[in-house]
Amino acid sequence: MIKQMEEFQAVGKERFEAVAAATAQFSKGMQEVMTEAAEQAREGYAGAVKLSFATLEKLLQARSVEEAIRIQSEAARTAQESVAAQSRKSTDLFAKYLNACLSPLAAASATDGARRAG
Repeated sequence: MIKQMEEFQAVGKERFEAVAAATAQFSKGMQEVMTEAAEQAREGYAGAVKLSFATLEKLLQARSVEEAIRIQSEAARTAQESVAAQSRKSTDLFAKYLNACLSPLAAASATDGARRAG
């Protein structure tokens, strides 16, 4: 009975430590995600302004409607590619921190599974 109680306490302690480690990783990850989001917003705004002025300058020099449409299409494609790149970067960052956050919990779960099997 005492051995079972000690084992129960050990499992509880391991799970608590795993949750604490996951919480620490979550906090660290969210700080970095928010820092990255602020940086992307700053860069995105600067890039959008630069693209808008460059596009306007080209449009003012356009000699035909077809050329103006081509210029607008290029600007739209460039803006879309920029958003897609930022999205990929954010997704990779979230995946990295999700894995870091879940790894202590997965390790604790694997330990529990090994303990039950053995």
